[in-house]
Formats: sequence, C-alpha cells, structure tokens
Amino acid sequence: MQSQPNQIIKKETLYTGTHDLGNGMYSVEILLSQMDDLVISAQHSDLPDSFIIDIENMKVNHLISEFQNDFEVMASHLKIMNKRMVLLNPVSFYLTLILCRNSSPKCKMKMAKRIVLVCHIVIKYL
Repeated sequence: MQSQPNQIIKKETLYTGTHDLGNGMYSVEILLSQMDDLVISAQHSDLPDSFIIDIENMKVNHLISEFQNDFEVMASHLKIMNKRMVLLNPVSFYLTLILCRNSSPKCKMKMAKRIVLVCHIVIKYL
C-alpha cells in the first residue's frame, strides 16, 4: 500500500493529553512520523476544529531540547491564535509573564501579541 503525499504515518506516540488552547479544550497528540518529523495535532472537544503542526526532522532535536524533552510542557505552550495553532517559545512565554505581571490588561494583551509574533517566527524557522 502506497502512502499519499502529505499523509502522516505514525511511528511513535510521544504524548497525549487534554489542554485549553485559548478557545476551549483540545485533545493533543504529539508523535514522531515514519519520516522522523515531529507532528503535533489538536482536536477541539466540542467543535469540529482541528489543527496540525508538522516540524521537519532536521529541526526536531533542537525543538525537543528547547522544552527539555518534556512533551507535556510542549503541549502547554500551544495556543490557537488567528485560527492557527502556534507553539510558543518557552523562554519568551515566561519572559512575557514576568514583564506583564504588574501591567494593565491592555498592556498585557499588547505585549503578549508582540511576543507571540516573535515566538511564532522563532519556532517556525528553527
């Protein structure tokens, strides 16, 4: 049986769990594909919404080390933003929390949007 282009064939499940990604609860699965890509999928528990991030194998080891091999922590850094699932950089995520802890809600939102944009770019081009 031949696989179709872009079809993900699971090699190993690394993590499954349920997380609030910002607009409700999602079932999250993190797996390695047969091509050794890291695949993160999320399915909304009540809606038909589903998302996939596919990270090519050359970037996988670096990304896993960014999260210190903790896939639950990695899953907790997933967010749905502008109808896309993004994986936030853990360093920037905590920096945002520290910088915004005494700020107004409006300032926090502005800072978070800027940090998320930077994080998305950083993670995307690892």
